Amino acid sequence: MPIPAGGLVQRLDAEDPLATEVASVTLNVNYLRQATGDLRGTAEIIRSGSTVGVSDVEVTTTSPAGDEKLVATGQPSHRLFR
Repeated sequence: MPIPAGGLVQRLDAEDPLATEVASVTLNVNYLRQATGDLRGTAEIIRSGSTVGVSDVEVTTTSPAGDEKLVATGQPSHRLFR
C-alpha cells in the first residue's frame, strides 16, 4: 500500500493532478506487525520537487478489540511527470 498512497498524495499536490503521472523510483517498507483487519494508508509529502517526490506513508489495521494499530511504514520516492 505505500506505493499507491505515496503516489496519490504526490499527484494531489500537483497543479494539475489529472495531468500529472507518477512512477515509483524507490520504496523502503518497515513491516511492524501482522495485520488483523482492514488496512488504511495515510501519506504525507516530505518533498515534491520538479521531477522527484518523496512521501512518508503509514499503514494501520483495526485489531479484534477495535483499536487501530500501526502495521507498516514506508518511504516511497516517485518520478513526477508534470
